[in-house]
Amino acid sequence: MKKISYQLIFSVFTLLVITTYAQTSNYNFIADKSGTGKQSIIFIPGFACSGKVWDSTKINYENKYTCYALTMAGFAGVPALDSASFSIWENSIAAYIKDHKLIKPIIIGHNMSGALAMALAADYPDMISKIIVVDALPGLAAMSNTSFKTNPSNDCSKMIA
Repeated sequence: MKKISYQLIFSVFTLLVITTYAQTSNYNFIADKSGTGKQSIIFIPGFACSGKVWDSTKINYENKYTCYALTMAGFAGVPALDSASFSIWENSIAAYIKDHKLIKPIIIGHNMSGALAMALAADYPDMISKIIVVDALPGLAAMSNTSFKTNPSNDCSKMIA
């Protein structure tokens, strides 16, 4: 009897590991799902952060929304991709939304992922209900140049074009 229960536990554990790996291996991130609700929110962290940075924010929404906090490949212990790119992450999130039948989720992106949220909304407008961008790519010029001074009349037309 003991042998059967050990075999059963081992079999169930193995099945769970295989199932979990299969679910995450199709995407270039790990998704931590929490909360309940018909409307979904996808929280994408900033550069080099894990999805755990959203824990204190998610707690305010988990009663009304199903929340997905992502940790992108290459950050916070998630194995890096052989050939990573912004578009690979974007397409992977879009595939996740489609595969998991998330109906027009809200995308919240911080820092680098604010730009990722904007790209998702631009390239997949029928998939996304709205985006919230928190500090998209703030101060990168200031980080690389200690004598950086802001210019309130910057001409961004080249960047926009």
